[in-house]
Amino acid sequence: MLDTEMDGLGLISSRQDVIDAMFKKTGQTCEVCGAPMYIFKDNGKNPICFECGQMEHEGINYREQEAIKMTKQATNQKKQRMLLNSSYMPNTGTKLLDKTFNDFEVYPNEQEMDRKVLNQALMICERIKSGEIQNFALIGAYGVGKTLLASAMLTDINNNSDPQQSCMFVSVPALMDLELSSRLGNVNPSQRDEFIQKRNLVEASLAKADVVVFDDLGSETTLNAGGREANDTVQKAFFNILEARNDKVNIITTNKEGKALKQIYNGKIISRLLTHHTKNVINFKGLKDKRNG
Repeated sequence: MLDTEMDGLGLISSRQDVIDAMFKKTGQTCEVCGAPMYIFKDNGKNPICFECGQMEHEGINYREQEAIKMTKQATNQKKQRMLLNSSYMPNTGTKLLDKTFNDFEVYPNEQEMDRKVLNQALMICERIKSGEIQNFALIGAYGVGKTLLASAMLTDINNNSDPQQSCMFVSVPALMDLELSSRLGNVNPSQRDEFIQKRNLVEASLAKADVVVFDDLGSETTLNAGGREANDTVQKAFFNILEARNDKVNIITTNKEGKALKQIYNGKIISRLLTHHTKNVINFKGLKDKRNG
């Protein structure tokens, strides 16, 4: 997936070439997202932001409307590709990223509970698509469908949000291993450089994505088995990642309750991830392991 991200840089460059050919920067930033604002070179009118699509338009002619439409479509497509191109889940690949709500099985003997968590997920998606920024949590035992349902939520948001919201799925254990390997790992210099490059790409994407699923929070062994230095290093890195996401949507899946998570993570991390609103929590308590049929 990270290789795809690198391949995608050519597409992004082409988009920028189109923008640079027709527009110039105004010197101002977008009041919505803070990105540079552009105006048409030939008439100096109609400032537009190509990151979020914000426009200040007066009397736009047909050619200008089409140019704006094309650049907005390119921006939306770039955001939509982020889920596939930037998600970090090296142990499972991309097979989870096309899951939908139809893939969440409702068992005959658990219909009421299954439908309850499914409906909660649908409602949370609608809130996120409407622009609500909150932390959300899916909590329950292994195998009850937390990861699948979280993936389905991202698919729905990625495919149906307007304006388009960029999404990313991250395995927390894999992320913590990457942070440790790139900072303290006992590897040769060439491997260290590769880990650092991957880490920088992942962290940049995490800072940019509108909605991120942090999957399997609390199950990583890095914090328990790596010693004091490893623990401190990884926790600091994780805190910095979450600090960059202070005004964005975070969704966690975990098999641990808040009290157990507080024994694993620094309080500053917990305060940036956990939610205190019951309507933001999907609890799978009572559901059985779906992997065993």
